[in-house]
Amino acid sequence: IKPNRRVMIPPKLYLPTSTLNFNNIMSSESVSPAAFYANRRFGYKRFEKVAPNNLDNLILLYDKYPIFDINDKELENYPLVIEVDTQDMPDDCAQEKEGVFFTSKTIYLNPFSTRIIFRNETERTASLSKAEPSIETKLIPLYQGQLVVLPDDVETFEWYPTKINDLPIYDNYAVSSDIAINKLKGMLYGYLLGANESSSKEIV
Repeated sequence: IKPNRRVMIPPKLYLPTSTLNFNNIMSSESVSPAAFYANRRFGYKRFEKVAPNNLDNLILLYDKYPIFDINDKELENYPLVIEVDTQDMPDDCAQEKEGVFFTSKTIYLNPFSTRIIFRNETERTASLSKAEPSIETKLIPLYQGQLVVLPDDVETFEWYPTKINDLPIYDNYAVSSDIAINKLKGMLYGYLLGANESSSKEIV
């Protein structure tokens, strides 16, 4: 990543993806470049790419909510956009062109500042109903207030295709970091659950 592309980043960035990735995202509380998923040795092995975020080794984000469609007649596959507080962005986040930003590292969600934005209530309800039976998405209640239908306060734009170059290879160090963080999170969640189970109801 070229250092001279580093610019002032706005307070919020918008990451376009698909509702097919909802369980994947909620199970790891993160979004990684698509190439990471086959190489990180935990969780889902594949990440569904969408036209506004179609690279293998970079995540693309926008300074406004991108309006786009997914033409999939076989699956319940709808646009989903994640609003990321840029204080939670990796330190390599930079600007590719006006309004378009990128990172080669994983973005970790924050239940206090990340909003997961559905286009309408029907698509929100359908995604949540599919996630409900999955034990991997057990943390959804933590994000319940952040799973929203497109709010009026979000500025939008009609996305259109542009040519943005990918990195030739993924960031292997970032994948290794993902693996380590996943193990630490598992240990922490296990400890907290165990502590709660062994405490009285009043203390919990």
